[in-house]
Amino acid sequence: RDFQYLYVLHCDTPKAIVLCENLYFLKMPEKPRKNNIELWYAGGRNIEKLNYADRKDLPTFYCCDWDHDGLDIFKSVKSIIPEIILLTPNGKPKDIIKTEHRSLWRNTESPALLSGLSSDLFSADQKQLIEQLILDNTWIVEESNDLIAMMQSS
Repeated sequence: RDFQYLYVLHCDTPKAIVLCENLYFLKMPEKPRKNNIELWYAGGRNIEKLNYADRKDLPTFYCCDWDHDGLDIFKSVKSIIPEIILLTPNGKPKDIIKTEHRSLWRNTESPALLSGLSSDLFSADQKQLIEQLILDNTWIVEESNDLIAMMQSS
């Protein structure tokens, strides 16, 4: 595979950029374009290419699966784009075991440890949500969110 490319869903007059962990939202261009949102996909952990991307001085947001891996990737993205803002999900949590998901929470006996994630990356509400996801052994699938509503509440 070749991970040097950044996939971009362009729009006429972008007012914000959303970096997505997965390709899903880029396959549905109508709503982001109508709302002047440019979508980017780097390929999960393959984010080094972001060092070369022109963000056009636009506010930049991150949308991901709210599981250990998705939130851990956010830490790496933030080291490249320090001003990036993590979008808080509005999708419904799903059981990790029932969905046979492979990104498991760590330190489940101590949810306040946030599965070893850097607590300074998250707002108080986001920390509370992560703790609840750990307690319930659930995750929120990126694709289950309403992207436009998340942007409006950020």
